[in-house]
This record gives sequence, C-alpha cells and structure tokens, in this order.
Amino acid sequence: MRKLLILSLLLFGSIPALFAQGCDWEAMKSESQDKLKPFKYYAFKVSKIIAEEDPLLKELQIPLFHDAEYRFIFHKGELPDDVKVEIWNAPANFPGRKLLFSADAGQKVIVYDPPEAHVNNRIFINYLVPSIEDGGSTSGCIVFYSGFKH
Repeated sequence: MRKLLILSLLLFGSIPALFAQGCDWEAMKSESQDKLKPFKYYAFKVSKIIAEEDPLLKELQIPLFHDAEYRFIFHKGELPDDVKVEIWNAPANFPGRKLLFSADAGQKVIVYDPPEAHVNNRIFINYLVPSIEDGGSTSGCIVFYSGFKH
C-alpha cells in the first residue's frame, strides 16, 4: 500500500513538469495579454503540442457572440516555424467548410482581428503540425488568447 502511494505521488507529481517542458506558457500568456488591448479578455487556452513522425491536427472549438468584435492571439513559443494555425467556419470532418484565416509560416506571435462577416456562433481553430523527418520528436505549446469589445 505504501509503495502504491509513493508511486502515485511520483507519477502525478511529474505531470506538471512534463507539461512545462518546452512551454513557458505564463510568459507567452503575458506577452499575448499585452497585444490584446483595447479588447477585453474573453478566453485563454494552452494546447500541448508534440511533433513526431506522423503529422498532427489539433482542433479547438471556440464559441462566439454575434454582436462583438474579436481579437485572437496565438503564441507558438519555441515550436518549429512550420507549425501552422488556421481558422475555419466548421469542424475538420464537415464537407464544404471554408477557411477563414491562415497564418504565415515563421510567425511566433499571430494577431488576428476577424471581420464581422466571419463571426458566427463559433469558429474552429486548427493547429497543423508536420511530421519530423528523422524519427525524433519535439514538444511545446501554443497559447490561444482572445478578447472582445462591443
């Protein structure tokens, strides 16, 4: 019983350290917060990214209000430059969905103010992580920070 307790503490105690590896999300959040002005804070999400041999698609769904203007900030931190950020009007499995925004490769901090025509009741953010050729892996995170104003 005592061994199980010690093993549990070691395992669960190491989870925050694993998440922190390659991701200084507090600094990224602070930098993103500065770019939010004059908008008011709306949402914040840290997404753990692990690039490996196979390409990865990570999708977030963000609910929105119809009568507000938005600012979206994406901070890629130390992730490779070829990790892409795209915003869609529908989820990945929806045929006929429309691309609303795609960030240029190489940008570490992306600021996007969507036109009102793109703001429906939700958007879908896709993080596209290419495969790593040599069979290795790299990890980090993307911080999504958003604000609104009426």
